[in-house]
Amino acid sequence: RQSITYWKDHTVSAKQDARVARTHEVFSVLLRAWDSSRLEPGLYVVNSTAGAWAASLADGNILLSRQAIDACMRYGAQRGEHLLAFVLAHELAHQRANDLWHQRFFRMVGTQNQKDQTSMLRGMNLDADQLQQLEQKEAQADHDGLILMTSVGYAPQQAMDKKGFFTVW
Repeated sequence: RQSITYWKDHTVSAKQDARVARTHEVFSVLLRAWDSSRLEPGLYVVNSTAGAWAASLADGNILLSRQAIDACMRYGAQRGEHLLAFVLAHELAHQRANDLWHQRFFRMVGTQNQKDQTSMLRGMNLDADQLQQLEQKEAQADHDGLILMTSVGYAPQQAMDKKGFFTVW
């Protein structure tokens, strides 16, 4: 599930869904601030039974559930766009920071024979501080996402109020 190949069959077409089309427009605005020396991530909106969620894939793509769009738009079209911008900017921040290097590394390790796998993983403490590191990456992606969305004209205060968005999310 860490490759867009798995998710392509579940994508929602922007041609058939106005909210998905608007989400792609918000994503395009955010990409104005993308570092052109890096490959631009793609956005895929998918049908999911797991509710509202967003994810960065190690292959450089970003997934957003259709329900995530609805969760943002629940607050109205204007604020909803700012909320979408924050969610997408957060995922772009993960991509920019290369937070997913470990997924690529472990997928590569998995293609090696057992002896090489053991050698590559020797001395790695895979459980130490993982939760704390994950929390730090999420907080940093929030911070960087707010800066990114602001740099292209979205209002960060729309994402940061205490009117329930993160509870719903």
